[in-house]
Amino acid sequence: MKKMLILGMTVLILSLAFVGCDGDDNSTGGGNGGGDVNLEITDADEIGALLSAASWGGSLDHVSVNKNVAHFNIPVDGSTDNGFKIDFPEAAKDTDYLAVEITFKVVEMTTLRADENVKIRFQAHEGSSDVTPYDKYELIFGTSATALGVELTQKFDNLNILSQKAVWFMHNNGGNGDKKGSDLPVNYKLQITKIKFIGTPRASYDLVKRKITFFLLTTPAPF
Repeated sequence: MKKMLILGMTVLILSLAFVGCDGDDNSTGGGNGGGDVNLEITDADEIGALLSAASWGGSLDHVSVNKNVAHFNIPVDGSTDNGFKIDFPEAAKDTDYLAVEITFKVVEMTTLRADENVKIRFQAHEGSSDVTPYDKYELIFGTSATALGVELTQKFDNLNILSQKAVWFMHNNGGNGDKKGSDLPVNYKLQITKIKFIGTPRASYDLVKRKITFFLLTTPAPF
């Protein structure tokens, strides 16, 4: 009887674990506690609750937030040691999510140097403590003539580097040639349209293994 019970419980665990975990990249939800379902946030208010102005030496007077819109308004004598922070939602903390994608677009342009770019630098930590590779975590939207309305996505495919459960981004006026960010002053707005935490079928499979192993180790033998 106990042997049949163990067999039945194993089948039940497998069935429950795979419900809602069909590997669809467009799934939504809180990850089922194990990061096995993608979590997408597109509501402006929900994104706005995670977005805040941040400074690590510059003035907060030059960066501001209105719901899911980040406003850079940095004068010619200002500093780019400021920007914005996107916190992880509670549903994405302490889970098995493997990556996060943040999608932006330029929605308003007031001031940008001619032939220079809206260039955004992403960081895993604020300020000088950051070690995020520059060549992998920068987005160039284009010049004042081409940037407006352009939507780009920055992906962090290793959440281990986001140890503070947040992503920072700033205006970058560095670089050379067509990769150079605009010198100050700049005045433009970025709208964050989507934050997506990505789970995988592999994460689901590992979760199933943990559940089955725990059940078998804590259930007395049937003989």
